[in-house]
Amino acid sequence: MIQGTLDCFSDRILIQDDLVCWTGSDINEKISEIINVLNKLTMQGDRVAICFCNSAVQAVSILGVLVSGRIPVILNYSDVVDKSQYWLKGSKANVFIFGEDLVSFANTQTLILNREAVIVPSFSQGKNVTESVSNGIFSKSLVPSSGLAQIVFHPPQGTAFILYTSGSTGEPKEVLVPEIGVIETSKYLMEYFSLNAETMAPIVLSACHSMALNTQFFPTFFAGGRSYFSNLRLIINKVSRFFLQQSPTFVALIGEVVRTCWEEKNRRCLPPCESVEHVQLAGGLISPRHLEMTRELFPKAQIHKGYGLTVAIRVTMTSSLDPLFMTNSVGKVLPFLKAEIRDEEGNVLPAGQMGELYVKGPSVMVGYRRLSEISPRLSPRDTFLATGDLAEFDSFGNLYIFGRTDSLFKVNGQRVSGFEIEKAALSSDECIRFAKCLAVDDKNRGRSRMVLFLEIDKKFWRDGGVQLSSEIETQLWMHLKALRIYPKEVVFLRHMPLTSNGKLNIKKLHEISHLREMEAMTNRTPINLTLFQISEVL
Repeated sequence: MIQGTLDCFSDRILIQDDLVCWTGSDINEKISEIINVLNKLTMQGDRVAICFCNSAVQAVSILGVLVSGRIPVILNYSDVVDKSQYWLKGSKANVFIFGEDLVSFANTQTLILNREAVIVPSFSQGKNVTESVSNGIFSKSLVPSSGLAQIVFHPPQGTAFILYTSGSTGEPKEVLVPEIGVIETSKYLMEYFSLNAETMAPIVLSACHSMALNTQFFPTFFAGGRSYFSNLRLIINKVSRFFLQQSPTFVALIGEVVRTCWEEKNRRCLPPCESVEHVQLAGGLISPRHLEMTRELFPKAQIHKGYGLTVAIRVTMTSSLDPLFMTNSVGKVLPFLKAEIRDEEGNVLPAGQMGELYVKGPSVMVGYRRLSEISPRLSPRDTFLATGDLAEFDSFGNLYIFGRTDSLFKVNGQRVSGFEIEKAALSSDECIRFAKCLAVDDKNRGRSRMVLFLEIDKKFWRDGGVQLSSEIETQLWMHLKALRIYPKEVVFLRHMPLTSNGKLNIKKLHEISHLREMEAMTNRTPINLTLFQISEVL
């Protein structure tokens, strides 16, 4: 399908950034160099690690490895810079493809491809490669291992590429994304968003991000549209201007980027981007405020949200035309997937009952969990992915997500949803950028207590402390009180702790909840909350 797309759109620009502008023909030429080297160094199905700061080059390299019949292991640039030796081994790759700026990390011979890529040969079929690469010419010599994998780790058949997600633990986990899932999801989204050769998709998320790859780049690419890559780290305060310059039609954003873009628009008095036809939002809790900001940024666009995981690509989609859009509903399950709500013993629950969401189908990662491991009464063929998310269906088949299964607490015998507490906090005032409610162990009392962590806009931090008006504190209390059961401890943070791939670090939040040096704030209003503040996350 990739080769067919490149041939069909040989004269059209498919991948672009501030430095390059590549047609299907240009991409064919570049990936042929990668394929030639991989054919010499590896076998079909071998793992090829890819890491670039430049996302456009990363995308082309991914296409090249896929066409060669090898499995791309797509790495985060900042992760590799931070822990180069860990990823040289941890990726279990037979060959590493990366940019010139990372050459110093590898003690082996290299091949520079048009100054845009470097291939580091390692091992093939568990044996030392006897042909090394120098200036594009193969010669007999021993290639040092440079810490790369000495044992071949073949992914299961049907794997398209490998991404890494660390969830809330900070520990990287492999996600084997299935080829059929990428194709089926792309086909569905091409039709859903009416993508075609005129589509212009600016991609601000990293090319190692599931949303950037699976729900924006590949659908745009297969439709013959243009993907304009940019480095979010470099344009974080220029996102709104970036969109205006590119006249995009198809945008994918996470909540944090929506807010940054909206703040820039207002700070610089920029006009709205009226060329956008479709905006898809993802990446955690999408609040009503996020929707308001998105409408101000892209007034003519239809706004969409959905549910999906790195391990399950895209499960649902829904648009702002749906009357349930402002609720916890994430729409109906895509036609090629099956989803069920199950209790702790693996029993399927009817509509209206809350439990853990299980998903089955072509877009679910290769090697998913078997229900037979949970309940011996189920057939081994009854294979689903246990998402770990709390959900329920209504009688019309709409799926509702209520956070993670571990965000459902029991307080005095009553079930309390941390997800609803977070939504209430975010709705209380726009100065609250992020919210997370946790049940933390209280060793002194021998039981758990609820703690609400709030990231407060940086403009409210002065002289190392947070300064909120009594009105903001009262609004927060009123929104929480409406839930009847709410956390009595609130911790204000300047920054939420994140894992290396940008996800919330739950482990770090638990550590913060036990810090003795948390400073209790003086309440300016008679509200039943104990407020703490931490200016920096250690």
